[in-house]
Amino acid sequence: MKHNNTIQMVNDKLNEYGFTVFNHHEAEDDQYVFYCEDMIVCIIEEHELAVSFQATTRPDSAAINTLILKEIPGLDVNIMESFIYTDKNEVVAGDKAFDLINSSIKSQAVNEYKEQQTYKYLLDNVKCFDC
Repeated sequence: MKHNNTIQMVNDKLNEYGFTVFNHHEAEDDQYVFYCEDMIVCIIEEHELAVSFQATTRPDSAAINTLILKEIPGLDVNIMESFIYTDKNEVVAGDKAFDLINSSIKSQAVNEYKEQQTYKYLLDNVKCFDC
């Protein structure tokens, strides 16, 4: 891998700021990828990073993380489309990530409504013993 110095600088910066790195490895086309808790950092070329933030990351957190990565001298930082990890630890990016989040929110709301209706039914219709 010809980006060893860049890999080390990125790794040092992530460690310096306490980022949780789940995995990192060489990827196809001579790229190197760091999978973090709320972002993916990819070394594209010797002096270029591509950063993708989890779709649920707050904009201020994404901005701070970008500024942290821009502290690395001589590297251009490009922001890529958002992503989300699925239950199977797969990465879904772009509009599909936001669709998955919205679907999850709707499903959770429906389940909560059903649960509340069940409790209401039980309170209204089930006879308890006398105290």
